Amino acid sequence: MTEIILCQELRRLISAAVGEMSLHAPEGSVCAPEVYSGFLPFRRPDTEGFPFVVVRPVSSSMTERAVTVEVQISIGCYYAPASQPGAEETPDGYEESLVVAERIRQAFVDLPNGMLAARFILEMPINMSVPEDQAVPYWQVDMTTTWSMRAPQKTNVEFL
Repeated sequence: MTEIILCQELRRLISAAVGEMSLHAPEGSVCAPEVYSGFLPFRRPDTEGFPFVVVRPVSSSMTERAVTVEVQISIGCYYAPASQPGAEETPDGYEESLVVAERIRQAFVDLPNGMLAARFILEMPINMSVPEDQAVPYWQVDMTTTWSMRAPQKTNVEFL
């Protein structure tokens, strides 16, 4: 449950951070990225699903004092140079994904005391990677963040 609540809060924060962005979509329009928890939804016939951000817990661990959750944030953008007026034929579509990643990273840095929803603490570093293999004109950037919070307390304590 902790991982689900964390990802819901991240989804809210990221949606606010990228909600005003205007990114290219495959059908020729511009729109803000959709933010999903877990995985992309099954393809719908009315959309190709780009641009997007997916927030997914990839691992977690618990000690007596804390729970630590590693969260992957995958950012997907569409950029086809031939479809953009005046664009050069260079593989710079990844830049749109990096701009989204930077907006998300700035939202994390702006958290008061590095804390989300008064319970999840962002641990540094924030890692970012650009996979070498890209499905041009679809571009992806992945971010990995680590969050910690107090461990759940025992509820069935018996007194002697």
